[in-house]
Amino acid sequence: MAFGYIMKWWFISVILGLLAFPISFYLFRKSYEKGWLFSKVVAIFIVSYFSWILGFFNYSLATILIVILLMTGFSVYLFLKMKNEIFEFMNEKPAVLIISELFYLFIFIGYALFRSYQPDIIGTEKFMDFAFMNSITRADKMPPFDPWMAGETFKISYYYFGYFIMSVMMKLVNIPNGIAYNLALTYVVGLSALAMVGLGYNLTKNFLIGFLAAAFLLLISNIDGFIQVVRHGLSFNDFNWWHTSRIIDYKDYDTTINEFPFFSFLLGDIHPHQMAIPFVLLALNIALCFIKYEDKNIFEKNMEKITFIVFAGLVVGGLWFLNSWDFPTYFFIMVLSILSYKFSSEQKVNEWMNDALISIGLILGIGIVAYLPFTLFFKSQASGIGITKANTQIKDYVTIFGIMLFPILSFLVFRILNWIYAIKYQGMAGIKTKKRNLYCPRCSFELREGKLICGQCGYKISGEELMLGGIELPIKKGNENALAFFKFLVDPVAFKNNIIYISAAIVAAISLIFLIYKSIIDKPNYGFFSAVMLIILSIVFLLAITKVEIKENQFVILLIFTGFLLSLGCEFLHIRDTFGKAGEHSALERMNTVFKFYYQTWILFSVAAAYGFFWVRHFYLKFKPAYVRAIWNGAFIFLIFTGLFYPVAASVVKTDGFKGYVTLDGSEFLETRYPGDYQAIQWIKANIKDTPIILEAHGAEYTEYARISSFTGLPTVLGWPGHELQWRGTWDEQGKRMADIDKIYTTTDINEAQSLIKKYNIKYVYVGILEKIKPEYRGAPKEAFDKFAQFMDVVYMNKADTVIYKTR
Repeated sequence: MAFGYIMKWWFISVILGLLAFPISFYLFRKSYEKGWLFSKVVAIFIVSYFSWILGFFNYSLATILIVILLMTGFSVYLFLKMKNEIFEFMNEKPAVLIISELFYLFIFIGYALFRSYQPDIIGTEKFMDFAFMNSITRADKMPPFDPWMAGETFKISYYYFGYFIMSVMMKLVNIPNGIAYNLALTYVVGLSALAMVGLGYNLTKNFLIGFLAAAFLLLISNIDGFIQVVRHGLSFNDFNWWHTSRIIDYKDYDTTINEFPFFSFLLGDIHPHQMAIPFVLLALNIALCFIKYEDKNIFEKNMEKITFIVFAGLVVGGLWFLNSWDFPTYFFIMVLSILSYKFSSEQKVNEWMNDALISIGLILGIGIVAYLPFTLFFKSQASGIGITKANTQIKDYVTIFGIMLFPILSFLVFRILNWIYAIKYQGMAGIKTKKRNLYCPRCSFELREGKLICGQCGYKISGEELMLGGIELPIKKGNENALAFFKFLVDPVAFKNNIIYISAAIVAAISLIFLIYKSIIDKPNYGFFSAVMLIILSIVFLLAITKVEIKENQFVILLIFTGFLLSLGCEFLHIRDTFGKAGEHSALERMNTVFKFYYQTWILFSVAAAYGFFWVRHFYLKFKPAYVRAIWNGAFIFLIFTGLFYPVAASVVKTDGFKGYVTLDGSEFLETRYPGDYQAIQWIKANIKDTPIILEAHGAEYTEYARISSFTGLPTVLGWPGHELQWRGTWDEQGKRMADIDKIYTTTDINEAQSLIKKYNIKYVYVGILEKIKPEYRGAPKEAFDKFAQFMDVVYMNKADTVIYKTR
């Protein structure tokens, strides 16, 4: 049966992708994969967004089906308009269709099987995730009610679009919610893998690089797993799978989270930063389209261009709704991509700036306006930006990102060497360019001179790809200020340029200030990281403004620049939230800041690392001696090897060697741990419709309290008070409710209990094992629990003495 549920979810996701493919093709028709690998992400995004908008009037399965019908109608219109192009793509690239679909199916079944060895919806914040998914699925209107803070005025105060997307799939698939939870995780992994392959393919036209990018994103982990296994004598005994996500952890000084996708999906929570991954990659693919734009203007009164800008605005704005931390970062990348495209054109600044500003303004405006219904109800714990006193040790940063930094830094260094080569042999009188052999970007086979098709694999060469290695860099069209630096490196004695001297002096001075400030004033021996990061950023910036980098190179350089900028930003600034202390240093002050921005950096570096490997292997090392290639390849393989220790060791430890009972139902553990609750939850799901308020005992965060609201989606008076504080930034309501709930359960005064039940519009009162053993309730007289029967009806009771009362 479980396999049938897996295939049902997979099948519906595939059908949605097929229905949306003409739209995806229309949007990405100039990409190499023509939108095929993004069609499933595009489909669920469109269906979910418009179902959410219509949900302010009515949210139901009928609403979702209406949106799917409208999307299908638009797709049919576009298909009829572009059918020749679509059929031509399918005939020319059947491998793209077949390989991607087999890959998606493999990932879907593989990860679902992996989840079946550790399916339980318990621990960390799974109750929160499950509560949101179930409550939104139960809701009949938007915005959805808060399952842990019942009341008309209390809506979910969290970026909940990811949970809404999963509720759309839950309504379409219609399977038990305990299984749906684990398939929702599977769905995110599958979409993320597929989208990353699509992005890698659009950068390189090479499926293997797309797979490598997906591996960097979802499988390859940091070096700590390797260090642990080696330290324990190549044994998995005492392997701490949790520690790998807590590398930067200095007692009483700096406690952070450096979570990465494999850890996230191993842990099994389903959080916004995970659910946003496919849509983040969709935003990056849009940014890649902007940087590779071919027309003079991005914005024109042209349906295709307007549609693309509107869609870009909806996607980047959707990141605000999906995981608000992502919005500024990926909007920044989109802006850089637009500016880079315009800057690299032949137009003068005053000619292209107007088009750039209009395009950026429209994207931002659409992104803001489209999600106002969310923003107007959203209250965040964030209260501004503060200066952080904590900072990262460079050894910890290398532990976290070192595997990806090797191909990234290799790419940067070798690009600089290519510029030096080009300037030396093209830009200096009397020296002729050395002849180089050309190699296929897909299979690395040497190309015969003048051939545009690889004789080994049949790959079609576009011409521009042959310049990726700096063979014919058009230095005469490059940015003078950027190239001045490379000319200085070629001949520092002969070449003199005041801009170079001044710029280098400024960077050196600021780096020295960072070093002194962070090493002496803030914390001894930690300042080296900030200084090094600034120097790297400056060099990446120079590469970014050369003006004539191939578009793929330029895009990856922007991703690298943004990743390093985020890393440097975490050394000086932090988001003020409930984990910090106003006016003084707290060890937790940058916990969320490092967590969220390092996670974004991991995604950006995953793309850059795969592309860096591709470029170095295919367009640099091919011209180098065999021993150089062997050393570099050996180092890369070794690092990949170290990054695979964690996935293997952590999976074995977390699943107890894959020996446990196999099931996909995450609620099944309740049957043995809390049989009374399990039976009652099944009864509630089968018999209680709509969204009446049910009272259960509140409890501290990360405990097993609030389990009834979490597993049924019914709103309760109060779930985890601490999480409500995080979401709302205030304790005003929680304290009152905690006291009132305690009174309802412990008082023997019937009138007092009735009054409080009426105050919160409670329809059902739940009395189960946790209510009876809660420390605050143990001392209550027997009459305290018996009183409910005097003014309420018993609608459910089981042998485990679990009772549900209903108001008369």
